[in-house]
Amino acid sequence: RNNLLQAFRPGGAPVPEVLMPLRREVATGRVDAVQLELAVPLRWPGAPRRHFIAALRSALATRKQATNPLPAQAPPAVPTRRRASLQCIDSGAEVLILTGMSCLSDGSIGCRFLFFLPDGRVGIFTGHGRPRGQLAVHGLEFRQDKEVLAVSLESPVQLTDDPVGYFRFETVQQQAEIVHVRADLEENGGQVRGELVLSGGPSASRTFAINARALPQPLAGRPFDLEPGLRFLVAHADGTTERLEGDLDGSDQQSLSDGRVLTHQRLQTAALLREEGGRVWRCEFGPARFSFDDGRRGTGLFEAIRPA
Repeated sequence: RNNLLQAFRPGGAPVPEVLMPLRREVATGRVDAVQLELAVPLRWPGAPRRHFIAALRSALATRKQATNPLPAQAPPAVPTRRRASLQCIDSGAEVLILTGMSCLSDGSIGCRFLFFLPDGRVGIFTGHGRPRGQLAVHGLEFRQDKEVLAVSLESPVQLTDDPVGYFRFETVQQQAEIVHVRADLEENGGQVRGELVLSGGPSASRTFAINARALPQPLAGRPFDLEPGLRFLVAHADGTTERLEGDLDGSDQQSLSDGRVLTHQRLQTAALLREEGGRVWRCEFGPARFSFDDGRRGTGLFEAIRPA
């Protein structure tokens, strides 16, 4: 009964006063089209999405050929480099950044920029668009110059304190704070430097100077190449990094294949669902602290991917 479509239905249910001008326009016959938001049924994996896509294909296949078809689009300008990613953690600022961009199988570009803040909030930016000769979409850009990978972002970003619910419930997305983010990062030889600036939201503006270690690939929560299992990406105090495998059914204390014992403390967790190979997978990832039985300590990232 609170559906916006009521404004377009003659004799429909009462609507708020703010919608009455729209209802009057509809009654005159001057409004003859409605744009439906299909992002949710097309984005969320599972049987409802598969059924919706099948119904949509069936409906569109019955349409007659347009008498004045649109001219064919020019082929997309595919970038020479088809994918790039960066993940790093600044132990001093306690900021974790995960970002990646890839040319997808349908010829488009998908990207993501996430950052975990020390107060528990997570910034989430996602983009999808047509390639134009470079790895850049909606304010996020990757540039490779010899040994230096530069990443820049200039865009509104949603900031949430519930990164698990954010990817599942629209109500959580609606409650997220919208802030303007400017990020300029450069990775060279495993060292990442730059800054992350948040402004324009209800909260006070903040600037984080980033001096971090790049974590081993692949990108956690990445928009490509799902890899089930449990992984720890650790940045040690001496500047070295390593990628370790864990047991999905294990505890916070893990026995590693080289005989060491690793204890990890998850600081924050983001979770999303992905469909691949005809199955739905749950992907959890976020920053963590690590300690080893030989006395070494570090910070980094955990990633757990398992059947949903």
